[in-house]
Amino acid sequence: MLRTYIICIARTADKANPEEGVSAFIVDAKSGGLTSTILRTIDSEKLCEVVFNNVRVPKRNLLGKLDGGWSLVKKTIERAAVARLLAIPPAACSRCST
Repeated sequence: MLRTYIICIARTADKANPEEGVSAFIVDAKSGGLTSTILRTIDSEKLCEVVFNNVRVPKRNLLGKLDGGWSLVKKTIERAAVARLLAIPPAACSRCST
């Protein structure tokens, strides 16, 4: 199944604190300069390498504040951990406490 969009977490500013200067974007998977390769894993996990080469992303595709994406990363990791502990599929975890 081909993906239409990719959520990208990228360093957007060089800050002293590594949790700062990270932003989240929605990227059209058909953008010019974007390539992906399926990676083979020993346990058949479906992973891929995504390479961005001068990919242009409109400002409207920024999720949250510029350089403020780390909070989104933390929240996603926390919800995935709760879902794993409770054996809930991560996609169904939208109702997990915020």
